[in-house]
Amino acid sequence: MHSIRPRALRGLVGLRNSSNASPGKAFQERVQEIRNACAEPYPRLAVDSRTLSCAEFRSRYAHLKDNESVEDDSVVVSAVTGRPHRTGRGELTIDATELPKLLSPCLHDVPVHDSPHETSPYPRHVQFLADPATADILRARASLIQYLRQFFVDRSFMEVSTPIIGSMAGGAIARPFNTSATEFPDRQLSLRIAPELWLKRLVVGGFDKVFEIGPSFRNEGIDKTHNPEFTTCEFYHAYANLEDLMHITETLLSGMAAHIKAFNTEGTLTPTTASFTTPFRRIDFITGIEAQINRSLPNLSSPDALSNMHTLFHDLSLPLPTNTTLPRLLDELCATYLEPTCTDPTFIINPPECLSPLSKSFVHPVTKQVVAARGELFIEGKEVVNTYEEENSPFEQRRKFEDQVRFSKGSEEAVEVDEAYLEALEWGLPATGGWGCGVDRLVMLFTGAKRIADVLPFGTLRAVTRRVGGGSGGRTVSFDTLTEAFGPSSLGIIIVKDLPQKFTQLRAQTLSHASYLAALPKSDLESLESPESNYLVGWSCGKETLKSGTFDTLKGSYYVNCAFYQDPSLQNAPADNFPDLPQYTAPNIWPPERKLPSFRPNVEQLCSLIIDTAALVARACDRYAEANIEGYKPGYLAHVVKTSLTTKARLLHYFPADATSSDDGENGEGDSAPVEDDDWCATHVDHGCLTGLTSAMFLDEAATLPIPDPTPTTSLPELPQSPDPAAGLYIRSRTGTVVKVNIPKDCLAFQTGEALQLITQGKFRAVPHFVKGARCVGGKQRIARNTLAVFTQPNLEEEVQEGLTFAEFARGVVKKNY
Repeated sequence: MHSIRPRALRGLVGLRNSSNASPGKAFQERVQEIRNACAEPYPRLAVDSRTLSCAEFRSRYAHLKDNESVEDDSVVVSAVTGRPHRTGRGELTIDATELPKLLSPCLHDVPVHDSPHETSPYPRHVQFLADPATADILRARASLIQYLRQFFVDRSFMEVSTPIIGSMAGGAIARPFNTSATEFPDRQLSLRIAPELWLKRLVVGGFDKVFEIGPSFRNEGIDKTHNPEFTTCEFYHAYANLEDLMHITETLLSGMAAHIKAFNTEGTLTPTTASFTTPFRRIDFITGIEAQINRSLPNLSSPDALSNMHTLFHDLSLPLPTNTTLPRLLDELCATYLEPTCTDPTFIINPPECLSPLSKSFVHPVTKQVVAARGELFIEGKEVVNTYEEENSPFEQRRKFEDQVRFSKGSEEAVEVDEAYLEALEWGLPATGGWGCGVDRLVMLFTGAKRIADVLPFGTLRAVTRRVGGGSGGRTVSFDTLTEAFGPSSLGIIIVKDLPQKFTQLRAQTLSHASYLAALPKSDLESLESPESNYLVGWSCGKETLKSGTFDTLKGSYYVNCAFYQDPSLQNAPADNFPDLPQYTAPNIWPPERKLPSFRPNVEQLCSLIIDTAALVARACDRYAEANIEGYKPGYLAHVVKTSLTTKARLLHYFPADATSSDDGENGEGDSAPVEDDDWCATHVDHGCLTGLTSAMFLDEAATLPIPDPTPTTSLPELPQSPDPAAGLYIRSRTGTVVKVNIPKDCLAFQTGEALQLITQGKFRAVPHFVKGARCVGGKQRIARNTLAVFTQPNLEEEVQEGLTFAEFARGVVKKNY
């Protein structure tokens, strides 16, 4: 017998499928039909001695043979009353004797036929209803956590709960979340980064074997394997050494692999195919790297170790990471040369001391370097488990804390000398082995989930903090506003205000980067060009033809594929099925960090913020379209914005014009159509769905030259407005009127493109527009104009109209214009 979901029994009350009705009308019709069919659609559960759970029903009537019923028994399971019966095909069920009762109606259509895609536009609770495989991952998570807990309980470990909020984050090097308490507002408090120091205090207190499964927090980025809030499991075992810890790990994970295999009876999970045959492979950190690079590492304890590592990176032609501390450089070498070799479970052991400040240290017998008694387990190239012999000398631990503080200077990571922990060590921490793993990553490994969001009940921090809809504190757009923005007599553009606080700074820094980028030497700019993509990835200047027939050399563009919004490791759309579309499948070409530090993170963060905001606009547009356009696919535009790997950004720099210069007329990718009052390349439309635009930044480059600085930390001084009042964005309205659009600096604008016009059969019209650059208005000013446009577009395989995919549509646009 399958589980019964009374709220899904729509046929019992004669409800119609509402997929062809507007959402507002369908909702009202469904509510009325429920009221007509049922006087109390949300009843209290009645007390009935016949009531059984599904499990009790299966157990009690498991003996029934095919086509056998128990005529004298009457049972109630959920909302169904009847006689126990086994069908001719062997299914245990109930032969209903009464009409099932409605316990809780669903007021919406569950999207059971929605095509699968990586990022669902539906909330997680709807995904669980619609897709059994999504729900199975969550069930597997619960089963794996229970296995983990039982493993330690069976070995006489005591489970504990330690503080989440404290005066210091502690336990690891990371940027913390800080907060305060009303009881003592003068104290800065932090959410824990790890429970490690609390657990070791318990070992000091005489609890020899303790473990904890619970949340930790790191105020850092979100990607496919990281979320600022995550679940960890840590244990501490007095009188255990590194060999003991690695043996426990092998036993745990080999048993867990067998457990998930037995759990996956329906085959909805795709667990790792790595071999968990014990013992696991081991690689020594230093000798392993030295074998890969065919040279020795410098003395890592010497005062000039950092400069020697810089030289090594230069010799190996490796880019330096951000915040080039000694630990970060060593970690980068491991990530480059060792981690990719760890497909089957592999311990990387004995890392340099500076990488593990809470571990005991010793002199390596082969390399004579000071290393830590630590082993990191990697599977399929990803870190899964950390094991340590814990430092128990308060004197050595103080030295290592002080080294941490020294290494962290100039970074945003929280590092302090934890005096309270050092005092605890003075009471005597026995020789102790420590162990930790990320539970979310473990669940990903054993379920085959590709993103951490898939193994979290409600997704990542981005999902749980996004405010959508009209509820209290939410943001939405009224139908009147959308009609004014996109209706038949509109401009086809909408302004969004009340953006996140960081927008203003990100806009200023990113648009300043456009000037810094354009001022790079010619050879540097040429290294950022992508001829194979028709210069639609990376830097482009002088590659587009103006309507006069000359090449456009008065502005420069930097194109970015925004696949990183879905997965930070992606820099382009997959090329497998579209080798002839390098405009989307060629990887991004970022300026070297040493030339333009912070360029890439600022561009990625601003683009992501614009896409997040576009998702809010898209949801409002979907509601409007569903109510006004027959046959419109519910949630389509939100799906495009939130799941696209082809979204593209364009950072523009309009070079200062002289008295003889013409003006510009290009702001996006698109088609051309002559119109009066426009400039170089004629009025055009974007060929995507929804385009997000920042306001333009006007700069006087005569007053402040944008000379690339190795460490630009501030934005360039922005003029309050353009000295040329005619400069700016112009739109030809639906009535044919040409209107200049002014976007406030603290706002974003969104306009519709040609792909959405096709999708909506012309109900949403693409916005014809052009841009006038700032003319020379006398004096010594040299006015430059910078702006950013983000074009949200369907994935290449998606149809924009029947029989026409976006890939085919894009090929036509590229052929016509490039």
